[in-house]
Amino acid sequence: MGSISPVLMWAQASASSSGGFVTLALKRWYAGLTLSHPEAAPTYAGLWMVVAGLAALFAFGVIAQGPKTAFRQFFDIFGLADLVRAALSRLRRAWRVVGVAVGVSVLAWTASQSMHYTDAQGKADMLLLTRSRSVVELAVEHATIVGATPLRDVVGLGDNFALLAIATIVFFQVGTNRWDGSDLVTRLLGDPLGLRAHVCWIMVALYCIYRTIVMPAVGVYALPLGSGGFFPEAGLVPLLAAASDGVMLAWVVVELRNAGLSDMGVERFEPRESLLIWPLAVLTSVLVMPARYVAQLIILAAPYLPALRPGSTFARVVAHLLGWGLVDLQAASLVVLGLVGTLAWSGGSIRVWLRLWRRLMSQSAARLVAFLALGWVVAGFLTSISYVLILSLPPQAWVLAAADGYGHYITLVTGLWIASGLVELGEQSLPVADLAETEVIVVTEILLEGTVIEA
Repeated sequence: MGSISPVLMWAQASASSSGGFVTLALKRWYAGLTLSHPEAAPTYAGLWMVVAGLAALFAFGVIAQGPKTAFRQFFDIFGLADLVRAALSRLRRAWRVVGVAVGVSVLAWTASQSMHYTDAQGKADMLLLTRSRSVVELAVEHATIVGATPLRDVVGLGDNFALLAIATIVFFQVGTNRWDGSDLVTRLLGDPLGLRAHVCWIMVALYCIYRTIVMPAVGVYALPLGSGGFFPEAGLVPLLAAASDGVMLAWVVVELRNAGLSDMGVERFEPRESLLIWPLAVLTSVLVMPARYVAQLIILAAPYLPALRPGSTFARVVAHLLGWGLVDLQAASLVVLGLVGTLAWSGGSIRVWLRLWRRLMSQSAARLVAFLALGWVVAGFLTSISYVLILSLPPQAWVLAAADGYGHYITLVTGLWIASGLVELGEQSLPVADLAETEVIVVTEILLEGTVIEA
């Protein structure tokens, strides 16, 4: 961190008492999607930001449903219990996505830990975090702020090397029709998703290369501020990250959707179903994890920005974005989190996607708030226990990374459960005729070896 960028200097100048915490919070978010507090003094400001985000979502529900219906639905314990059971049942049937996501994440974290087990910067970061706050205070801070990123590990699967490599191979095969066997239907109707498949695997492959070659070159605990003067990188990397995140999100919601149709024989993995909704999945990833891409954009553009006077308007805006602004963005994104549930049933149509979201808000917005609040409590409680147990160990180079890693294991599972509940609410927002049509289309696509036939 010897040559820190002007942007980070502005951030530290605007909050000189906590400059090191601004940088550390940014590093943890950029490298591992661990959203943390950028202030030196213990604070629970993140708690109120998440509450404000849920309150804003509830306000939308009051507008869409009416005050009486919204409040009755929010306090409907039995309705919430039914949603929890339905989400767990759907997630249990989606064994493939759970097994692959958890298994590959464990392998990736273990490999990362083995390579950086003795990195001295890890110990320095832990000592910085615990210098002005107790372990319990630190754990509670992380538990409260987890509510701003309920799907951080579901969307963040796009950072996993193994999954990126698999996606590259799969969509390359789809683009070249090697798995279609050149059947009669494909030859007669053509391949409407072929070009999209090629765009998809190229973008995923480029991001995989960036994650495995460029970022390790500067170290896990350092900020990747450029890769040798390649200016387009500042705009290209966030775009590639969103494309990769969209691939993984599309796969997850399709698996969760099909798990609810298992009685109709929808069992095997069909990459074309994910490819069909991939563009919308990319947009959804940006909307539900905006701080991820904003941080990437600012960090990578920092070496090319002119030096500005500390205290200027632009410097203050950037400093806020790299500090509490990331938490603000994530808390605000809770308002549109329901788009994840309607994505699964959109068929790739933005009009259907938004129409179903409006129906979801008018039918289940208050229940969505209650469900997200419950998920926040569960994830926060388990995460706080994990942080207390691990951070109570003597300071070592690996302790902070281990605490973050186990916290992500918890939020990966809870994130999959929350995504399952969102898909369940998305299904409930479908008109009966649309639901029947969706089931027929899904089965038809499978019978036709993944060929998409638009109605």
